[in-house]
Amino acid sequence: MKKKARFLLSFFLFLPLAASAQFGLGGADALTLSITPDRPGAHTRVEASLESFVVDLSRSYIRWSVNGKVIVEGDGEVNAVFET
Repeated sequence: MKKKARFLLSFFLFLPLAASAQFGLGGADALTLSITPDRPGAHTRVEASLESFVVDLSRSYIRWSVNGKVIVEGDGEVNAVFET
């Protein structure tokens, strides 16, 4: 009887962990941020872009900010250019 109770308790404790994998945004691959150049130096022009195969970014409101200052914002704004 104790084994059955332990099994049921374990089952119900770990069930949400298994179920949550079905409802996420796709894990680590849900959103990709690309930066060019890879290692920018001081006073360097940087291009950043977002890509996703899980989220429709063209209909998503995106706000890019650098040091607290908004540089680009709006629906589908997947690209931003700034200087370090």
